[in-house]
Amino acid sequence: MIGLWLVLAAGMVPLSGKLSSVTTDSAVDTLPASAESTKVAALDDSLPGGDDNTFVFVYHRAGGMTDADRATVERHYDTLAKRYPPKAAAASEDDEGSPASLSTDRKAMMFTLEVSTTYGAPEEIVGPLRDAAKDRPSGLELDVTGPGAIDGDMDAVFDGIDVQVLLTTIVVVTLLLILTYRSPVLWIIPLVAVGAAALTSMGTVYLLVKGFGIVVNDQNSALLTILVFGVGTDYALLLIARYREALHHHENVRVAMVHALRGAAPAIVASAATVVAGLLCLLVADLNSTSGLGPIGAAGILCALVAMLTLFPAVLVVLGRRIFWPAIPRFSTAVEEKPGLWGRLGTAISRRRWGRRSARSESSACSPSGWRATPAPCGSRTSSCRRRSRSPASPFSASTSRSSAASR
Repeated sequence: MIGLWLVLAAGMVPLSGKLSSVTTDSAVDTLPASAESTKVAALDDSLPGGDDNTFVFVYHRAGGMTDADRATVERHYDTLAKRYPPKAAAASEDDEGSPASLSTDRKAMMFTLEVSTTYGAPEEIVGPLRDAAKDRPSGLELDVTGPGAIDGDMDAVFDGIDVQVLLTTIVVVTLLLILTYRSPVLWIIPLVAVGAAALTSMGTVYLLVKGFGIVVNDQNSALLTILVFGVGTDYALLLIARYREALHHHENVRVAMVHALRGAAPAIVASAATVVAGLLCLLVADLNSTSGLGPIGAAGILCALVAMLTLFPAVLVVLGRRIFWPAIPRFSTAVEEKPGLWGRLGTAISRRRWGRRSARSESSACSPSGWRATPAPCGSRTSSCRRRSRSPASPFSASTSRSSAASR
């Protein structure tokens, strides 16, 4: 089994690396084809200048723009116009022939740059644009905005988000596993199995995108990693708990794992099936990004399920009992079971039978079937008596039968 997973992982490594090449950051791609925004975007691409990025430079001074400030703004514009010529720099001149516009309160100035995409993507341009306008008088504030700057900042935020989410998830899961098992080595095994599941899921999603045209954006890709690590760790916790219990009753680790899988696998499969069914309901969503999240998440859950029920048990069996060091579970024919918190709570509830009798009495009192009414003598062969003899047992049926028998 471990050999099969090694072969599978070797085949999935190049495919998982290609997932980023099929992700899209375009908001238009996430919209349905019938949306008006999608139609406008398609029309905009066909018009002249559709490939330009618009940047707006806004200067502000609380006390009002000085002559030096206005000269600085015009100098910045001239510098940028030379750097991105000739169509790259364009702005409507104001009444005084300046490329920058002055606000009515004379506290702000602005100019617009149309930078062609041939100079680079927005995230590659917005930084140099801001750096070019750093040289300005003290107190003169500058903000670079506009569609190009917004797109550049958004791309910078989500650039490398997969790696950031992956590292954060690994750190959180590692801490939880160390606190749960209090073992210096056991926590590594679930991470290895979940990592293999994550690698497989990314390769699987890449194949789904290429085969069915599913829309994947950066958010969906990040959610895929979180889903796989979350459910994979959850399945590992349940299986290890059953495996540890089985090691006390079975000397052979393989036999112990078989019993552990029999106890844990049905719950794990049921949990995975429920989540997969819920995720696939997203296929009916109108947004392409939402409908794409359904099969993407379902593929991740299924990969985690297969990995935690095949690879993870195989690794545990190969490593044997020593993986639980220092609290190694020992085989014993007379194992004293110590109930945990939930076991003690269940025992305490089951011993308080007065609560169950009280609840049964209250339900009987509220029943509309008339069980509290005085029963008619069963000596008479009435239809109501026959119905009562066939009805479910009630708190009064036994005493009524005994009293009737005594009277006879």
